[in-house]
Order: sequence, then C-alpha cells, then structure tokens
Amino acid sequence: MGRESCSLLNVKSKIFTKMTLSFINNSRQSITMEKQLLLSKRKRNILWNQIISCKIYNQASVLRLLEKTGVQEIVSYSKQIHYGDRENVEALAAHKYFQYYYPGLNRRCESAVNSRLNYGYSIVRGCVAKSLAAHGFLLSKGIHHESSLNAFNLVDDRIEPFRAFVDLNSTRIQSNQIRLTREERKILMETLYMECKIDNKYTTVQNAIEIMVDSLKAFIFENGDLLLPEMVPLNIRRFAQE
Repeated sequence: MGRESCSLLNVKSKIFTKMTLSFINNSRQSITMEKQLLLSKRKRNILWNQIISCKIYNQASVLRLLEKTGVQEIVSYSKQIHYGDRENVEALAAHKYFQYYYPGLNRRCESAVNSRLNYGYSIVRGCVAKSLAAHGFLLSKGIHHESSLNAFNLVDDRIEPFRAFVDLNSTRIQSNQIRLTREERKILMETLYMECKIDNKYTTVQNAIEIMVDSLKAFIFENGDLLLPEMVPLNIRRFAQE
C-alpha cells in the first residue's frame, strides 16, 4: 500500500473514530437528560433538602473559622428544613448569616465585599456548569430553581454548597475598592484549589465539584448517595501539588 493510500486510510480512520465517539457521547447525554427530566418531585425535594442543609452547615463553619458569632443560630436553621423547604429556610438562613459574616452588608448593593463575592461565585459557577454539561445534564432543568429565563437552573442548584468557600477565601482581600485588581482576581480564582472534605476524603473544591456531579448521576440512575463538600480550615492546595 502506497504512502498516499496509508495517509488517506488514517484520515478516514480518525474521522470514523471521532464520529463514533460523538455518537456514543450524544447517546449517553440523551439517556442522562431523559433520567433527569423523569426525576420525581419526591427525589427532587430530597436532593434540595440535602443541598441546602449542607450549605447552611458550611455557612456556620465559615463563621466559626472566622471566629464570629452566630454559629449555633445558623446551625439551628438546618433543623427547621422540611419537605422541599416550603418555608424557604435557606433564604432566611442566608440573610441572617450575612449579617454575622459582614455586619451591615446588603447583598443587593454595590460594594467591595459584594464585588469579591460575586466574582468568586461566578468562577465556581462556571466550574459547576462545565462539569454538569460534560456529564450530559440539561443545565436549564433545575432541582429547585425553575426560572424560564435562566438557562442555568441546575447550575444554580448545585453551586449552593460551594458558596461558603468563596465567602471564606474572599476574606483574604481587605481592599475597599469595588474594582478588583488582577491580584485579587487571582486570589478568588484560588477558591477552586481550596481544600475541602467530601466522601470522607480531602481534596480541592474543583475535584469535589466533579465528585458531587458524579454522585448526582449515581443518585438519578441507581439511587446512590449524594456526596457534598464539607468546610475545613482555609488551605490552598496548588494545582501543581495535586
């Protein structure tokens, strides 16, 4: 066989392989989306209760690690969560938490603190979105968030337990400037490399997001356990050390 024929054969082989892998990935994605769309209301409520309970505990941990008051009060909210959180305990806990986290903070106003938090949340949100999409989930179909104007309802569900890591990491920045510097943005990016605990193992926030999404898929397909992150003392594990 001539060199030209071999080259053509290799090209065809690569194209076939790419098409086959694309077909397999799309098939798996369809199955995942179908399972997601058929998830019962009871299971969605179970997931949401676990998510917001974890979020509240992590918020309480932030206050404890920062040696602020209100830890037990925030923890108490987790005991008030009922089926599907119809009383919106999650929002009540968040409102009270931010009063202890940064007295006088209004999350709806423009400020240096909000600038840091919002930028950090966007970083983690992007990482969650990327992982969910890679696993074949339909991002617009949430567990609790259901806005028809939001293409990322599921992402906004899944980010909740990770917000506290941004809250803790952003306290490394003490500037009163609303506009973030390059160095400040770099610090907030390091939220992904913060250490956390998930499935009784220590890893980074970035890895924990992947583990959480894997467990969500296992929950939907096999009724597996949903794995969520636990807050630990602030420790940045550099990517090179992973």
